[in-house]
Amino acid sequence: MKRTISFIAAVVFFLSFALTCGAIDIFTKSVTQWDSPALIAPNIPDGEGAVAALYKGDDIVRLIAFDELSIISYTERNKADPNVQAALVNAFNGILDADSLDGVIIGLGDAREDVKADEYIAKKMFELVLAEEPFNMLMGDEEIYLKMTFNTKYRSKDDVPTIAYNCDGTQWKVLDPSNITFNAADGSITVRFYELCTFLFLIPDDGSLFVTDPDVTSPGTMEVADSFKVGTIIAVTAAVVLAGGAAFVLTSKKRSA
Repeated sequence: MKRTISFIAAVVFFLSFALTCGAIDIFTKSVTQWDSPALIAPNIPDGEGAVAALYKGDDIVRLIAFDELSIISYTERNKADPNVQAALVNAFNGILDADSLDGVIIGLGDAREDVKADEYIAKKMFELVLAEEPFNMLMGDEEIYLKMTFNTKYRSKDDVPTIAYNCDGTQWKVLDPSNITFNAADGSITVRFYELCTFLFLIPDDGSLFVTDPDVTSPGTMEVADSFKVGTIIAVTAAVVLAGGAAFVLTSKKRSA
């Protein structure tokens, strides 16, 4: 009987450990842990070496070379220019201190018909930085925009994030969805930017999106994740299964006696 109970215990707790390790995948990391999104080079004539382009209407006015564009995530802020670092920290703290994203992002409730304003969670935060010449071109003409394609690999249009931006250090706004195009062939998204500043990718919170670090508060959920929540549930379940297994063994033993 002791050997049987020991075997049951070993199997149950092995499964508990395995599930706890695998459970990390159900958590969504906060913006403090995501790297900056990768880009796909534009497929345009004479565009070799370009990572993006400035457009006016449908016409390209300037190609953007690899060394002329930087995407700096909140995670990478300490490597950035002090001004960029300050902008990212200020934007992050502004969201962190808010009661909900609805209170700090104008138009969030109207971004998607199927998602309410208080149902979003912040996923990626980054700063777009252009070299001086293309930056001056972009900011000097309201009709010029920066167009780039993010290598996101989304499965469907429903996965495409809502994008918010903060260019004055205080007020967040929602990027017009008409400026975001989902490319079904590869799951990427192509975005038009008329301003360059701090950007935020927002996705619906389905109730299981928390940070993995219990010491980090997640913007969007405004909650500190309990890293041991899943492990605790599994451990309790394991204890119940173990107790049930032991009871079954004991009962069977009594019946055979």
